[in-house]
Amino acid sequence: MTDQTSPAAVLPIVAEASEALYEALRHGAGFADTLQPDPSGADPWFWSHSARFAARDHLGRHPGESWSLVSRVANSGIHISVGEHRIRVVRSIARGVPHPGGNRARNLAWVGVPYQLHLGLTDDCGQVPLSLIADWHLDPEREPLVHLSLPLGPWKYRENPRTHWRVILPAGGSVGIEELPGFPGSDDGEPFEAISIDPSEWEAE
Repeated sequence: MTDQTSPAAVLPIVAEASEALYEALRHGAGFADTLQPDPSGADPWFWSHSARFAARDHLGRHPGESWSLVSRVANSGIHISVGEHRIRVVRSIARGVPHPGGNRARNLAWVGVPYQLHLGLTDDCGQVPLSLIADWHLDPEREPLVHLSLPLGPWKYRENPRTHWRVILPAGGSVGIEELPGFPGSDDGEPFEAISIDPSEWEAE
């Protein structure tokens, strides 16, 4: 990983998209809650898809200057382009970055093809184009919390995520990297212990 691919370099570039994404996720979660106001009887898969659909629709209706929404993504998937960078927005699994599953396109994205395999490739501004993952969940106050990560390669269910880094994506623009809780990625850790996961957190795009 180079200085150009570090969180300190990437976060300012995606700041405008970050602000729009948080706004869209709040809108999406609120929409899904109105469809199923009783949490005890809610269908989590329907909630998840409804939130994603409404968040994607909101982003499409409020385009930004530095980012654009990728069209024609299946299952209301949210992909955001920021210049040459691509951000895939997905639900967290157990509050962590999700594995790609068996989908070939997702596996290639988690590897970062073609970008992370060719870190010498730069755009006109000298910045390496990156394939990033933004995973989100709701905090206890039902506010969205988004983490941004740079994947190193795909991993399987219950394996440690293979990422160069993962940090909180600031909701209101970039801040100093020293203020961001996060952890460095690793591809050689021990498997996760058994955890309880809402099945709706893992859905194909």
